[in-house]
Amino acid sequence: MLYGGTAVAALAAPVIKRRLARRLPEPVAELATMGGLIGVGWTTIIAAERLRPFKQQWNRSHGDVTTDALDVASSAVAARVGGALLSLPVRNVIAGARRGRGGGPLARLPLPVRVIVTIHAVDLYHSLVHRLAHEWGPLWRVHAVHHSAPRLYWLNATRFHPIELALEGTAEAILLALLGADPDTVLAHNVVRGIYGQIQHGNVDVDSGPLNAVLATPERHRWHHSTVVAEGNTNYGAVVATWDRLMGTAWLPAERPFDAEIGVGGDPDYPQAWTAQLAAPFVRR
Repeated sequence: MLYGGTAVAALAAPVIKRRLARRLPEPVAELATMGGLIGVGWTTIIAAERLRPFKQQWNRSHGDVTTDALDVASSAVAARVGGALLSLPVRNVIAGARRGRGGGPLARLPLPVRVIVTIHAVDLYHSLVHRLAHEWGPLWRVHAVHHSAPRLYWLNATRFHPIELALEGTAEAILLALLGADPDTVLAHNVVRGIYGQIQHGNVDVDSGPLNAVLATPERHRWHHSTVVAEGNTNYGAVVATWDRLMGTAWLPAERPFDAEIGVGGDPDYPQAWTAQLAAPFVRR
């Protein structure tokens, strides 16, 4: 339901947008489509957490709900608005260079293939920079905000510092422009990205089975949040496991159930308040 529903929502998004655009301005129709489908996805994950939790205690507040709710709002601004503005000059150059040459390299491919290509392209950037953020101190100070979560549940998928999300949003917009992604592809891509993070962090007892070989599943991602460095410095993918497998950072112990503590390794008192986390990368601890 979670994986298949996300795929159906992404592929249905362009059709829904076109129908809404008959009555609404196109930007409004696109925003309504994306927001509506992502909202349905999040609601489904919330219901699944209640019906089949991975850990019952992760369904109870750890004093983190306010911080995570504020992160949802700031992440939308940082990743979408900030990323779009920061990437605009580069995207204009790309559009000018491509003008008169027809569509980009994705133009003749079916929509499902186009989305698979864009997801892999963005995930390559994400996996490389994500790994660097774990291995290089200055970037880790920014990324540690994400690992400060005391539990894993749907809402803390967006627990990131705005600086990190603005950079990722900028890179994502530039990559989509380089690939020549058309509006339908961008919309479908954004629906996948908007739902999958919540699946990955969801407190749902899923058995992804063979999908563990190709997707960055919750089973994989829980280990990424381990306070043990050797366990946490694995499984960097946001949607797919492809690049982790190629980089040798894919890890999912077959005979060991998830039993790790999660958090910022070496800093159990990492600040939890939203304003304190904004300042945390710049405060020596």
